[in-house]
Amino acid sequence: MSGGISLKANTRIQIGWAFVAGLAIGWVLWMTLRPDSTANSTNLVPFREHAQAVRCLLNGCPAAMRAARFLFIDVLGNTLVFFPIGFSLVGALAGLPNRRRWWTAVLASAILSISIEIIQLTIPSRATDVDDVLFNTVGAAMGAALMVVTQRRPERNGD
Repeated sequence: MSGGISLKANTRIQIGWAFVAGLAIGWVLWMTLRPDSTANSTNLVPFREHAQAVRCLLNGCPAAMRAARFLFIDVLGNTLVFFPIGFSLVGALAGLPNRRRWWTAVLASAILSISIEIIQLTIPSRATDVDDVLFNTVGAAMGAALMVVTQRRPERNGD
């Protein structure tokens, strides 16, 4: 008998996904919890800034290009940054039923996003925005859904 620890393949895969989730979370924390050149601001009204930007685009205001850039970067950026977190968390939770894995990954991601926004209130030159939480959570939900779909095992007839 060898003195090493033997792990099942599924356990090693879960540990690998947990490591990937940790890397993704660490990267997001590094990006969001350090001062930058953003002016301190707090927005607690959902979609207020996005509605203004959409109105600007529809009405052809002078700042339409800036509004389009804001919408693209803010919506897509906040969604994509949490996509790998939701994806990898579902992989790390492989022993649970699919629905529970999805909900757990989405809830954990939402809590992480809310925590980041609360901490940003105390960091000079960081903007706190409720929309970030919404788009981060949507990104995590999309990533989690993709992982659930890709890990589904086809049911075998007759077994």
